Amino acid sequence: MAGGVFAAPSASPYTDSASMALKWIGTQQSPDGSFAGFGAGSTVDAVLSIVAAGGHADSFAHGYNAVAFLQNNAGAIAKTAGGAGKLLVAVSALGQNGKSFGGVDLVGAINATYGISATGRYGPDALGHAFAILGLHAAGEPVPADAVTQLESLQASDGGWAFTGDTSPGAADTNTTAVAVQALLAAGATGSTLDKAAAYLAGQQNADGGWPYQKGGQFGSESDVNSTAYVVQAMLALKNAALAEAGQSYIVSLQNPSGAFPYQKSQPDDNPGATYQAITALLGATMTTPKPAAGVSPATAVSNPAAPTPVTPGMPTTGVGADWLFIAALVLAAFALSAAGLAIRRSATK
Repeated sequence: MAGGVFAAPSASPYTDSASMALKWIGTQQSPDGSFAGFGAGSTVDAVLSIVAAGGHADSFAHGYNAVAFLQNNAGAIAKTAGGAGKLLVAVSALGQNGKSFGGVDLVGAINATYGISATGRYGPDALGHAFAILGLHAAGEPVPADAVTQLESLQASDGGWAFTGDTSPGAADTNTTAVAVQALLAAGATGSTLDKAAAYLAGQQNADGGWPYQKGGQFGSESDVNSTAYVVQAMLALKNAALAEAGQSYIVSLQNPSGAFPYQKSQPDDNPGATYQAITALLGATMTTPKPAAGVSPATAVSNPAAPTPVTPGMPTTGVGADWLFIAALVLAAFALSAAGLAIRRSATK
C-alpha cells in the first residue's frame, strides 16, 4: 500500500477515524503520483487532507509523489481562476511558492482573469470566483474590494449562492454557499451577508445531521459526505461548533470498515472524493485554515514502499488533462448521474 507518514491533530475527537481514512487513501494513489477521482482536482483534495493531518504530501509516493504530480499539472489546473485558486490554497499550505509552482505563476493566473468575463469577478461562475479569493488570501495577496462586493452581490434572497451565480429563488446550493462563506471571511467580511448565509445553511441541514447538495432540488434531499464536509468547514469558519459537530458526527457514522467513506448512505461503496473531503472536515481544517492544529499527536507510520521522488521538470504523468474546475462545471450533470450510482463533486470544487 502506498502511503506516507502523518501526525493527526490531537485537538480533534475524530483523529482515529481520520487516521483510518488516511491509510486507505494511500491505496488510491497511481504510479504518476495522482489520487483516484475526477482528474487533477482530486489530487488537490487528497493533498489538502494529508496537510490537515499534519503529514507530508511528498512522502505519499507510489512511483512519483503527489506534489510532483501537481507541479507537472499546474498549468492545466490553472487554466481557470477557480482551479488556480484551490491549487494555491494547497500550495500555500505546503509552504511552496505560489508564484512559481511547477513553473506556473498561480497568483498571476488568477489576477489575469479578473473582470475579463464582464462580470466583475474572477472567471464566469460564483464558485470559481470564491476559490480565487481563497487562493489569493492563502498566498498573502491582496483581494480587490470590488471582488468581495461582487461575491456578496451574488447572494440570493434566501442567503445562499448558486454555482453559476444565479440569484433566482431555489437556485442556491450548499457547496457553493459554504465556499463563498469561507471566501468572504478570508476577505474580512462581517455582518448580515454572513448571517443570512449561516441561516440558509442551517435550513438545509437534514435530521441525520448532514447536508445535501440542495434540499428539495432535482437531485434529491439525501445528505452526502461531500456536501456535509463543505458545510462543516463553513461552520467551523463561522465558529458554529454545534452545527459543525453535527455534520462531523454524520460523516463518521458512514465510515466503512476499510476506513474510506461513501458518498451517501444509499451509495455505500468506498468513495475517494468523499474520503478526501471527510478527512479535512473531521480534523477541523477549512479553506482559510488548512492546518488546523498547533500541536499534533505522535506520528503514525503508514507503509510506504516507494521513497519520495524528487521533483523533476517534465516528469511523466498519465491521465490528467482535466483541470478540477472543469469538473466543477460538470456538477449538475454529475449529480444527475449519481442516481445511477455515480458519486458527484468529489474534487474540483470540492
